[in-house]
Amino acid sequence: MKRTIFGVVAVATLMLVPAVSHAQRGRAAKPFTFSVGAGLTMPTGTTADASGMGLNLQGAVSHKLGTSPAWLRGELSYNRLGNKNDQGISGHQSEIGGIVNLGYSFPTTGSIRPYVIGGLGVYAQKYTLEDSGASLSISETDIGFNGGMGVRFKMGTHMASVEARYHNVAGGDKFGNEKSSFVPVTFGWEF
Repeated sequence: MKRTIFGVVAVATLMLVPAVSHAQRGRAAKPFTFSVGAGLTMPTGTTADASGMGLNLQGAVSHKLGTSPAWLRGELSYNRLGNKNDQGISGHQSEIGGIVNLGYSFPTTGSIRPYVIGGLGVYAQKYTLEDSGASLSISETDIGFNGGMGVRFKMGTHMASVEARYHNVAGGDKFGNEKSSFVPVTFGWEF
């Protein structure tokens, strides 16, 4: 597992180094795009039995693959879901993901550009329960996948996006589910 995590981190780092060096050379060609985003996260499947609605944050760098409509995106994401418990125990579930995605933008003639996106990532999950001042935290790191769709559109001098993706994290969550799954709906801003 540690080798897999190291491999994903190494690939993400190798993707980011050329992005930073190219961004410093100028904006003429702009094959790399940076973005930030925030939104709501909805638990799905058995995760929804124990967790409630939450929030998400993300930062990403995208690289267009030549003249094709395909692109790579490396991202860091944070999702936090509340604990759904009617017995007076509070808590939350949080996930930090390092994800590598492949995207495809559909050709359009208008200013709205739909796309699909999906990929693999490493998710550091933490589960915290609190009751009468006592706190219990459990952490684990697992591999997961995601897939979804979005739409990019012009907003002022920048591009913005709205996307929804399904995330499925293999190792399960500590609230008794076989896996952790959720759908973040994110508003993004490119620069």
